[in-house]
Amino acid sequence: MKRRNFLKLSALSAGAFSIPFIYGCNNKTFNKAVTEPYFLSHIFDAKTMKATGDAYIKQSGEDSKNKLAGLLEDPAVNETTDAKAVHDVYDKKTRKDFNNLKTVVVNGWVLSVTEARQCALYSLTQQS
Repeated sequence: MKRRNFLKLSALSAGAFSIPFIYGCNNKTFNKAVTEPYFLSHIFDAKTMKATGDAYIKQSGEDSKNKLAGLLEDPAVNETTDAKAVHDVYDKKTRKDFNNLKTVVVNGWVLSVTEARQCALYSLTQQS
């Protein structure tokens, strides 16, 4: 094999093998409680939560865990924050969304954008 061909194939192989690792490094970690809209968890069962999340994904185009985790990210919440504190943070965000008219209608429900994104993230985490 000629040296030039060998170098080209080596570079292509290195690139092809590194793509999965690059994708893996971009996965955002998030607290599981973020996927549980506190108020909705009292009135939605798991099936309804997932269906609402799926519907929001279809209408919004926000269809990846990383994107949703990034949009829901809050500096007061990390992977180890207890669930009550997480629910408090996102309850305040939900109230702020309603006050600022940041709402969306999903499956006949008027939800804050935060709640809809939480449902979508819940839906995506249930698929894996």
